Amino acid sequence: MTEEKKVGRPTAPTFEVTLDKARHLKFDFNALALAEKETGKNLLQGGAWGNMSAGDIRAFLWAGLLWEDSDLTLEMVGSWLHPGNAGEVGQELKNAFTKAFPKAEKDGGVVKKKP
Repeated sequence: MTEEKKVGRPTAPTFEVTLDKARHLKFDFNALALAEKETGKNLLQGGAWGNMSAGDIRAFLWAGLLWEDSDLTLEMVGSWLHPGNAGEVGQELKNAFTKAFPKAEKDGGVVKKKP
């Protein structure tokens, strides 16, 4: 008989961001793969956030929103960004990404989430 192991959360968490209306970001591997394809950056590698361009922010935001509205285009999402909100939206993206991948530590071979 095979013992089943529960691995993490069944789905990625969502995070609200206000753009044209309240929308919800979700960074599962589908979103990450889309953002990587659009930007050429490996988002699982440290330092990807260090040098984000306007196009990178737009692509990452678009990729994180597609799960909720598959009709969104890069241009639509880009029209919601402007110098007055880009810093705040960029910070929200970074926070959502960080919270989507909680830190874990090994303890005797068992991975435990940090409190």
